[in-house]
Amino acid sequence: ENEGKVSGVGGVGGVEEGAEGVERKETDIADAAFRPEDPLSEQILEEMAKDLALEDAMDCLDEALNAKKIELEPYLELIRELSKEQFFARATTMVARKEQRERGVSHGVTF
Repeated sequence: ENEGKVSGVGGVGGVEEGAEGVERKETDIADAAFRPEDPLSEQILEEMAKDLALEDAMDCLDEALNAKKIELEPYLELIRELSKEQFFARATTMVARKEQRERGVSHGVTF
């Protein structure tokens, strides 16, 4: 399953994946629309999705802080954890893209 994927770049953890019910069906439809050509392309899509989800989570925390729904200390702790995880997602994406370029793969997704 991990054949061809980049390893050695880890994350913090704590982000749950695989929603149930309707959300899962929508994910299946989206997955069917964009099929990765190889394991590296799949990994890039997954890491980019993780990066964007983490960005959304940090935006929500910003809004919560501005609305005084969260104190500064827990806000900073959460932002630090999410930022660290986002860093690893971006680093993994960069390494996988470099590996793709070295293999001569330009896009990696079939529409």
